[in-house]
Amino acid sequence: MYFTIPPHPALAAYIDAYWVSHATEDMQLCILPDSCADIIINIGSAKVMVGSQQLATYDAFTVGTMTVCNNSHHTAGSHLLGIRFRAGGMKILMGFPLHLLTDDHIPVSDISSEWQEQLQQLLETAPALATKISRLNQFFLSRLTIIPGPALRIQEGLRLIRQANGNIRTTDLAHATATGIRNFEKQFKEYTGVSAKTFCRITRFLATKAILRNTSPGQILQVALEVGYYDHAHLSHEFREMAGAPPETFLRQ
Repeated sequence: MYFTIPPHPALAAYIDAYWVSHATEDMQLCILPDSCADIIINIGSAKVMVGSQQLATYDAFTVGTMTVCNNSHHTAGSHLLGIRFRAGGMKILMGFPLHLLTDDHIPVSDISSEWQEQLQQLLETAPALATKISRLNQFFLSRLTIIPGPALRIQEGLRLIRQANGNIRTTDLAHATATGIRNFEKQFKEYTGVSAKTFCRITRFLATKAILRNTSPGQILQVALEVGYYDHAHLSHEFREMAGAPPETFLRQ
C-alpha cells in the first residue's frame, strides 16, 4: 500500500508531499531521479535496514537527490512515513547539507542527533496518521521564517530551469539571478545536492519520461528534438544513465 498526502498550502513550495508505504510482502523498487530529496521515518514495529544499519521505530533517514536509478528494498511488514521535499526545500526548512547527501541514504542521527530527537518526539506520541501529518505541518510552518537571499535566488534559478525544460546555461542562470557564476554554482549545489547542469539533465529526463507515456514507437526522435536533445542517440544515452533502461521501456503500451 502506498499513498500520498499534500502538505499545508503554505509549505507547497518546499514539500511536494508526505507519503506512506506499508509493504505486505518483500518488494524491490527502482526509484527514478525526480529532483526531490526525502526524509523517511520508520513508523512500524519492524526494523528497517539502511545500508548496514538497522533503524528502529521512529528512527529516520535521509535520501538525497538522486541522479541515477536507486534500487530500494522494502521488507514485508515495513511501515514508512516519508517527507518528499522539493528541490531546495530540505535545505530551507531543515538546513541539511544537500551536497553531502547526493545519491545516498544516511540516518538522520548521523547528521544531527537533535533533529532525530525532534522528529521522534513529534511522531511517537501521535498514534493517528492524521495527527502525525498535522504535527509535521506545524513543525515545518514554524521553520518558515525569513527566507535567506541565496535561497530566493536558487528558487528563481529552479523556476527558470523548469520553464526551459532544462535547456538553459548555468551562466544565464547566474546572470538572471544577479549572482556571480562561482557563487551561484556553490549555492545551487548546497541547496539541491547537484550542479545546475545536472539538475538541467534531470529536468529534461523528467520531461521526456512524461511525454514518452503518451508516445508511440517510431516517435522517439521527435520527442528528443522537442525536449532539447541532439538526436535519438543522445536521448537514449541520457535516459539509460538515469533510468537504467532504454526510453522504449516507457513508451505507451
